[in-house]
Amino acid sequence: MIRINIYITSYQNEIIEEVESKLSQLGRILKRSRSSVVPQFYFYRLETNDKESIEKLLKEYEEKELISWFKVEVTLSEQ
Repeated sequence: MIRINIYITSYQNEIIEEVESKLSQLGRILKRSRSSVVPQFYFYRLETNDKESIEKLLKEYEEKELISWFKVEVTLSEQ
């Protein structure tokens, strides 16, 4: 299992709930937070075996303009 950080910008709360549900199917959510400064900015830390499926899922949401931006990065952090 690898740990990844996911950053998402979205202006639709319903979509974030849907994305979060899909993410939990692809891995185990270790941490989630929403920026207090920019409420449209979300952060997740996941433990998963399938980074590519997560990137593909988020790319589909971005192409449909349901999320504005995303970034997925592998982390070595244990927090």
